[in-house]
Amino acid sequence: MWRENCIPVIDIKPLVDDPEIGSENALSAAKEITNAMEDFGFVTITNYDKINEELIRSLTECMTDFMKLSLEERKNFCVHDDDHGYFPASKDGKEGFDVRIRGINWPKDDGSLDGIFDTRCPTDHFQAAAKNYIHLISSLAKILINSISKSYNFGSKLNDIMPGHRSFLRVNYYPPRESAWTSGSDNAPLNCVEHFDSGIITLLYQDDVGGLEVQNPHNDEWIPVKPVPGSLIVNTGRAFERMSNGRAKATKHRVRFTPNITRFSIPYFVQPNPEGEFWPFGIKEEDRKYEPVKYLDWYNTNIRRYFPEYSQRSTK
Repeated sequence: MWRENCIPVIDIKPLVDDPEIGSENALSAAKEITNAMEDFGFVTITNYDKINEELIRSLTECMTDFMKLSLEERKNFCVHDDDHGYFPASKDGKEGFDVRIRGINWPKDDGSLDGIFDTRCPTDHFQAAAKNYIHLISSLAKILINSISKSYNFGSKLNDIMPGHRSFLRVNYYPPRESAWTSGSDNAPLNCVEHFDSGIITLLYQDDVGGLEVQNPHNDEWIPVKPVPGSLIVNTGRAFERMSNGRAKATKHRVRFTPNITRFSIPYFVQPNPEGEFWPFGIKEEDRKYEPVKYLDWYNTNIRRYFPEYSQRSTK
């Protein structure tokens, strides 16, 4: 499949309509997602219309207004010892704002969330837009987690470590620049360094500027992920790769630099309870490639490896 030089595009509507995966259409969509995670580690999903242009525009406009503040004013919203708040630019120029609801439970069947919104946002409008986005994207995350659990025969193991989860939303802002930091591997100009995601899955919106690239593990070629209107991108994190005993693949990715253009992306990082232990679920002990590990330890090790500038930001 990698020889096609593109990641698959899958219609998610059968799973949205049947989250318990009882119909043939839902089973087929779940299988397509599983195949994509094992072959690519990335998939573009369509037909989740709750994340619409109006919702995205509301959030990016809030971020645009925030970026009009001086750097010193923006730094008032930094939180260095947690995974929420503003983070200034590092070597690749990207800035962003992380938002989290301390979730007591996974979204309920009616989509409502328990938890405390504990991120100090610049304005009430910013907070409302972020909270609305989290409400809708976390409901989709639950559908995908259920699909994964069923496809890999996890039983309740994955859902058991989701109460008290530390998933969070990030609004990335890539300012217009004339030059960029270059990759150490192929000298490509980059807006975001090459890395793996650490969590279970990431649900990403990228705007029409594009720039996201994934690495073909067979030949190290970088493949552009072209923006598809009305879509989201789902990618496998290294924790899920470990849970699946290596069947699902976490794929290295990056963002290529586009000169003199503002770019936005909005990832939602799905992470379990930091105190939860995980291992290859549904696999006999003698066949497991990985030992049990606490998620907090796993996350901090990985974040230090790929983003040392964020190493003080934990999932506590």
